[in-house]
Amino acid sequence: MDLDYALSFLLAALLSAGVIPWIVRYAHRRSLLDRPDGRKQHERAVPAMGGVAVFFAFTLTACFWLQGTSMRETLFLFPALLILFVTGMVDDLRDLSPGRKFFFQFIAAGIVCAGGLRIRSDFGLFGIGELDVVSSYIVTMLFITAMTNAYNLIDGVDGLLGGIALIGSAGLGLLFLQAGDGFHAALSFALSGALAGFLRYNFYPAILFMGDTGSLLVGFLLAALGIRFFSLPLHELAHAGISHGFTVVAGLLFLPVFDVVRVFIIRMLKGKSPFHGDRRHLHHVLVKNGLSAPLVCLTEYGATVLFSVLSVTWLQRFSTASALLLLFSLAVLLAEGLTIAYLVRSRRNLRSRADQFGDLRRKNRFAARLLNF
Repeated sequence: MDLDYALSFLLAALLSAGVIPWIVRYAHRRSLLDRPDGRKQHERAVPAMGGVAVFFAFTLTACFWLQGTSMRETLFLFPALLILFVTGMVDDLRDLSPGRKFFFQFIAAGIVCAGGLRIRSDFGLFGIGELDVVSSYIVTMLFITAMTNAYNLIDGVDGLLGGIALIGSAGLGLLFLQAGDGFHAALSFALSGALAGFLRYNFYPAILFMGDTGSLLVGFLLAALGIRFFSLPLHELAHAGISHGFTVVAGLLFLPVFDVVRVFIIRMLKGKSPFHGDRRHLHHVLVKNGLSAPLVCLTEYGATVLFSVLSVTWLQRFSTASALLLLFSLAVLLAEGLTIAYLVRSRRNLRSRADQFGDLRRKNRFAARLLNF
């Protein structure tokens, strides 16, 4: 049976990797390219239609797993994905306003909520317990929209978003498999396979970007799968060795959320809109510290694996609130450590330049004295 899930991953990877050369050629012929500007890392025009390959590979692979109760769920999931796919495609080609993008994301989130995918408890975070229906809908829609945008906003270095999302989706697939939920394990592996095929062309130097078409889909799917996992019955979670499902999902999907929250707080402290674009994301800090694009990716992959392992093992012994506080504290230490390292590096560079300038001035004075003599 486990072979079926490996085939799900492999089929999605082959479909994604197989269709991408066609997408790249079409994008170049039509000049559908993402051109560099002041905030972007790339220096040449690159197609940003990788989401088409991820959507195609995931949906086609998922269709092989449709049966029984899974049919009802996909009747709500696939229309929501289609809305996000069209929204992302239009935004990649023509630029949608943030308000319109949020509107369509809320519509997509509302559709899956209507299909029964809802957060029904606060997991002890606020002492509320079970949520009423209206609160459940609101919290779920906000959660899905926040996760969707968190993954969308970290897509700033070749291979970064795809790799982090691959780790998250593969981790969820393994956990679903251990919990005995074969359908959602298959969906998770289909997503990770589609991302693996995409990364073949997106890792540095990328010949294709994911674009909003893909990043919106990926964030939305990970949010939906995460909700499905921590909503499993306790006895199914116990089969996977998990006592706090929300803590596990928080660890797997933590880094993009932390990065966005951190940047928003910094912007607001400086009196700017949290949506004001700048170069304060973690990948920007890593680049300023002299890391190449592959090393930036590997560093954030490592952090994602670290948070995931901690959430499945050590953090299970704490309450949900305590586990989230520990995750956040660890992330702050890592992020501020990078910031301090950048400041120290910058200060050393300034000193070195000052010393070089001082040497040059002394040499010029000596030359002037010789000429006057």
